[in-house]
Amino acid sequence: MLVRYRWYNIRLPKEMVSLSEVLLQRPYTNEGNSGFAILNRDAEKSPFRFYWKTKVVVTSFDLDGNVSYSDILNVNYVDFSVIDIRGNLFIRVDNPGRNIKDLLNAIESIVGLGFISEPVSFTNFEPMKVFVDADSIKLIGLKVSDVVIAEDLISRMEFSSKQGIDPNALVVLQGSKYKVDTGTYEITYESAMGQISVSAGGLVKINGQLAPKLLHQVEDYLLSSKTDNINR
Repeated sequence: MLVRYRWYNIRLPKEMVSLSEVLLQRPYTNEGNSGFAILNRDAEKSPFRFYWKTKVVVTSFDLDGNVSYSDILNVNYVDFSVIDIRGNLFIRVDNPGRNIKDLLNAIESIVGLGFISEPVSFTNFEPMKVFVDADSIKLIGLKVSDVVIAEDLISRMEFSSKQGIDPNALVVLQGSKYKVDTGTYEITYESAMGQISVSAGGLVKINGQLAPKLLHQVEDYLLSSKTDNINR
Protein backbone atom coordinates (compact mmCIF):
# COMPACT_ATOMS: atom_id res chain seq x y z
CA MET A 1 0.00 0.00 0.00
CA LEU A 2 1.33 3.39 -1.00
CA VAL A 3 1.66 5.80 1.94
CA ARG A 4 2.64 9.46 1.67
CA TYR A 5 4.60 11.23 4.41
CA ARG A 6 5.54 14.78 5.27
CA TRP A 7 7.65 16.00 8.20
CA TYR A 8 7.61 19.20 10.23
CA ASN A 9 10.35 20.40 12.53
CA ILE A 10 8.74 21.50 15.80
CA ARG A 11 9.99 23.96 18.40
CA LEU A 12 8.30 24.29 21.76
CA PRO A 13 8.52 26.87 24.55
CA LYS A 14 11.53 26.21 26.75
CA GLU A 15 9.41 25.31 29.76
CA MET A 16 7.51 22.60 27.85
CA VAL A 17 9.06 19.15 28.14
CA SER A 18 6.75 16.73 26.29
CA LEU A 19 4.51 17.51 23.32
CA SER A 20 2.82 14.11 23.62
CA GLU A 21 1.70 14.80 27.18
CA VAL A 22 0.35 18.20 26.15
CA LEU A 23 -1.70 16.71 23.30
CA LEU A 24 -3.27 14.18 25.65
CA GLN A 25 -4.69 17.07 27.64
CA ARG A 26 -7.14 17.69 24.81
CA PRO A 27 -8.74 14.28 24.07
CA TYR A 28 -11.36 13.97 21.39
CA THR A 29 -14.94 13.63 22.67
CA ASN A 30 -18.30 13.48 20.96
CA GLU A 31 -19.20 16.82 22.50
CA GLY A 32 -16.07 18.65 21.32
CA ASN A 33 -15.21 20.01 17.88
CA SER A 34 -11.68 18.60 17.79
CA GLY A 35 -9.22 16.62 19.83
CA PHE A 36 -6.42 14.06 19.92
CA ALA A 37 -6.20 10.34 20.61
CA ILE A 38 -3.03 8.29 21.04
CA LEU A 39 -3.07 5.09 19.00
CA ASN A 40 -0.36 3.15 20.82
CA ARG A 41 1.09 4.28 24.14
CA ASP A 42 3.87 1.71 23.95
CA ALA A 43 5.18 2.73 20.54
CA GLU A 44 8.66 4.25 20.32
CA LYS A 45 7.39 7.10 18.14
CA SER A 46 4.12 8.32 19.64
CA PRO A 47 1.36 7.76 17.05
CA PHE A 48 -1.62 10.10 17.34
CA ARG A 49 -4.87 10.68 15.51
CA PHE A 50 -6.28 14.19 15.27
CA TYR A 51 -10.07 14.45 14.89
CA TRP A 52 -11.99 17.53 13.91
CA LYS A 53 -15.56 18.20 12.85
CA THR A 54 -16.78 20.09 9.82
CA LYS A 55 -20.33 21.08 9.03
CA VAL A 56 -21.99 20.31 5.71
CA VAL A 57 -25.21 22.09 4.74
CA VAL A 58 -27.62 19.84 2.84
CA THR A 59 -30.32 21.36 0.66
CA SER A 60 -33.60 19.45 0.24
CA PHE A 61 -36.72 20.02 -1.85
CA ASP A 62 -40.15 18.62 -1.10
CA LEU A 63 -42.79 17.66 -3.67
CA ASP A 64 -44.07 21.24 -3.78
CA GLY A 65 -40.65 22.65 -4.50
CA ASN A 66 -40.13 24.12 -1.06
CA VAL A 67 -36.51 24.35 0.04
CA SER A 68 -35.21 23.26 3.43
CA TYR A 69 -31.72 23.19 4.83
CA SER A 70 -30.12 20.87 7.37
CA ASP A 71 -26.67 20.61 8.92
CA ILE A 72 -24.69 17.39 8.93
CA LEU A 73 -21.55 17.06 11.03
CA ASN A 74 -18.68 15.24 9.39
CA VAL A 75 -15.84 13.83 11.52
CA ASN A 76 -12.42 14.01 9.83
CA TYR A 77 -9.11 12.63 11.02
CA VAL A 78 -5.43 12.54 10.16
CA ASP A 79 -2.73 10.30 11.65
CA PHE A 80 0.65 11.64 12.73
CA SER A 81 3.57 10.72 14.96
CA VAL A 82 5.64 12.74 17.38
CA ILE A 83 9.31 11.92 16.83
CA ASP A 84 12.20 12.97 19.05
CA ILE A 85 15.58 12.31 17.43
CA ARG A 86 18.65 13.40 19.37
CA GLY A 87 16.82 16.34 20.84
CA ASN A 88 15.24 17.38 17.54
CA LEU A 89 11.44 17.25 17.61
CA PHE A 90 9.46 16.37 14.48
CA ILE A 91 5.91 15.59 13.51
CA ARG A 92 5.47 13.04 10.74
CA VAL A 93 2.08 13.27 9.04
CA ASP A 94 0.69 10.21 7.25
CA ASN A 95 -1.08 10.82 3.93
CA PRO A 96 -1.12 14.62 4.34
CA GLY A 97 -3.77 16.69 2.63
CA ARG A 98 -5.42 20.03 3.12
CA ASN A 99 -5.97 19.11 6.77
CA ILE A 100 -2.36 19.92 7.71
CA LYS A 101 -3.29 23.50 8.57
CA ASP A 102 -6.08 22.32 10.89
CA LEU A 103 -3.66 19.98 12.68
CA LEU A 104 -0.91 22.54 13.16
CA ASN A 105 -3.37 25.23 14.25
CA ALA A 106 -4.84 22.86 16.84
CA ILE A 107 -1.40 22.03 18.24
CA GLU A 108 -0.48 25.72 18.35
CA SER A 109 -3.69 26.53 20.24
CA ILE A 110 -2.68 24.03 22.94
CA VAL A 111 1.02 24.84 23.14
CA GLY A 112 0.54 28.58 22.91
CA LEU A 113 3.19 31.25 22.42
CA GLY A 114 6.55 29.85 21.39
CA PHE A 115 5.25 27.08 19.12
CA ILE A 116 7.00 27.01 15.74
CA SER A 117 6.53 24.49 12.93
CA GLU A 118 8.67 24.39 9.80
CA PRO A 119 8.20 21.94 6.92
CA VAL A 120 11.17 19.74 6.08
CA SER A 121 12.26 19.75 2.46
CA PHE A 122 14.70 17.33 0.80
CA THR A 123 16.96 18.89 -1.81
CA ASN A 124 20.14 16.81 -1.53
CA PHE A 125 18.78 13.29 -1.27
CA GLU A 126 21.57 10.70 -1.59
CA PRO A 127 20.06 7.19 -1.73
CA MET A 128 23.44 5.43 -1.61
CA LYS A 129 24.05 6.97 1.83
CA VAL A 130 20.51 6.36 3.07
CA PHE A 131 19.98 2.73 2.02
CA VAL A 132 23.49 1.56 2.82
CA ASP A 133 22.63 -2.14 3.11
CA ALA A 134 20.50 -2.38 -0.05
CA ASP A 135 21.42 -5.01 -2.62
CA SER A 136 20.23 -2.80 -5.47
CA ILE A 137 19.19 0.84 -5.88
CA LYS A 138 17.74 1.98 -9.19
CA LEU A 139 16.51 5.43 -10.16
CA ILE A 140 13.37 4.56 -12.13
CA GLY A 141 11.65 7.95 -12.23
CA LEU A 142 12.98 11.50 -12.47
CA LYS A 143 11.21 14.86 -12.67
CA VAL A 144 13.24 18.00 -13.31
CA SER A 145 12.33 21.64 -13.81
CA ASP A 146 13.96 24.92 -14.73
CA VAL A 147 15.89 23.14 -17.47
CA VAL A 148 17.62 25.95 -19.32
CA ILE A 149 17.09 25.26 -23.03
CA ALA A 150 17.97 28.73 -24.23
CA GLU A 151 18.51 32.14 -22.73
CA ASP A 152 14.78 32.84 -22.56
CA LEU A 153 13.46 29.27 -22.62
CA ILE A 154 13.11 26.83 -19.72
CA SER A 155 11.39 23.45 -19.56
CA ARG A 156 10.03 20.76 -17.24
CA MET A 157 10.87 17.15 -18.04
CA GLU A 158 9.91 13.73 -16.75
CA PHE A 159 11.78 10.47 -17.30
CA SER A 160 10.80 6.88 -16.53
CA SER A 161 12.57 3.56 -17.00
CA LYS A 162 12.21 0.13 -15.39
CA GLN A 163 15.86 -0.55 -16.23
CA GLY A 164 17.13 2.49 -14.32
CA ILE A 165 18.12 6.04 -15.23
CA ASP A 166 21.56 7.64 -15.24
CA PRO A 167 20.96 11.42 -15.26
CA ASN A 168 24.48 12.01 -16.55
CA ALA A 169 23.71 9.90 -19.62
CA LEU A 170 20.60 11.90 -20.59
CA VAL A 171 21.71 13.88 -23.62
CA VAL A 172 18.86 16.34 -23.29
CA LEU A 173 20.16 17.42 -19.87
CA GLN A 174 23.85 17.53 -20.69
CA GLY A 175 25.27 21.01 -20.40
CA SER A 176 21.99 22.38 -18.98
CA LYS A 177 21.22 23.75 -15.55
CA TYR A 178 18.17 22.20 -13.91
CA LYS A 179 16.50 21.46 -10.59
CA VAL A 180 15.52 17.96 -9.46
CA ASP A 181 11.91 17.99 -8.27
CA THR A 182 11.32 14.28 -7.64
CA GLY A 183 13.33 11.09 -7.75
CA THR A 184 11.74 7.62 -7.59
CA TYR A 185 13.90 4.69 -6.56
CA GLU A 186 13.44 0.92 -6.62
CA ILE A 187 15.20 -0.74 -3.69
CA THR A 188 15.88 -4.46 -3.28
CA TYR A 189 17.18 -6.21 -0.17
CA GLU A 190 17.39 -9.99 0.24
CA SER A 191 14.82 -10.60 -2.53
CA ALA A 192 12.34 -8.10 -1.02
CA MET A 193 11.48 -4.95 -2.95
CA GLY A 194 10.23 -1.46 -2.21
CA GLN A 195 9.82 1.88 -3.91
CA ILE A 196 10.37 5.36 -2.56
CA SER A 197 9.65 8.69 -4.23
CA VAL A 198 11.29 11.76 -2.71
CA SER A 199 10.33 15.28 -3.72
CA ALA A 200 12.42 18.36 -3.03
CA GLY A 201 9.29 19.94 -1.55
CA GLY A 202 9.25 17.41 1.28
CA LEU A 203 6.67 14.80 0.23
CA VAL A 204 7.87 11.19 0.42
CA LYS A 205 5.90 8.24 -0.98
CA ILE A 206 6.77 4.69 0.05
CA ASN A 207 5.31 1.30 -0.88
CA GLY A 208 6.26 -2.34 -1.25
CA GLN A 209 7.56 -5.05 1.07
CA LEU A 210 10.39 -2.87 2.32
CA ALA A 211 8.16 0.09 3.24
CA PRO A 212 8.75 -0.05 7.04
CA LYS A 213 12.50 -0.46 6.58
CA LEU A 214 12.74 2.37 4.04
CA LEU A 215 10.77 4.72 6.29
CA HIS A 216 13.02 3.91 9.24
CA GLN A 217 16.18 4.50 7.21
CA VAL A 218 14.95 7.82 5.82
CA GLU A 219 14.13 9.10 9.31
CA ASP A 220 17.29 7.71 10.85
CA TYR A 221 19.50 9.41 8.26
CA LEU A 222 17.71 12.56 7.17
CA LEU A 223 16.26 13.52 10.54
CA SER A 224 19.34 12.82 12.64
CA SER A 225 22.74 14.46 12.78
CA LYS A 226 22.97 14.62 9.00
CA THR A 227 21.22 17.99 9.03
CA ASP A 228 23.17 19.14 5.98
CA ASN A 229 20.74 16.98 3.97
CA ILE A 230 17.69 18.79 5.35
CA ASN A 231 16.64 22.29 4.42
CA ARG A 232 14.41 23.88 7.04
